[in-house]
Amino acid sequence: MVGTVIDHGPYAASMIGEYDEDSRTVVWETEAKDLDGTPIVQKTLVTQKTAVERVLVLSVPGKQENEFTKFMQIKYVKRK
Repeated sequence: MVGTVIDHGPYAASMIGEYDEDSRTVVWETEAKDLDGTPIVQKTLVTQKTAVERVLVLSVPGKQENEFTKFMQIKYVKRK
């Protein structure tokens, strides 16, 4: 998977990732810039838990180099 967000502001980003069939998870890294223009890398995982439930976890840079902190988790459930 490859993606690009085109934005004239600080939100332009490029993403690269892959799908792990065994865990049913899409894993990607997003290279972007924070509000002051400093480059950052975010990690995103989207896991298909069941036919009607999927979970997205977004992690942002932590305090240490190569460390990530979970920033947000969203659980999606398909309506009946």
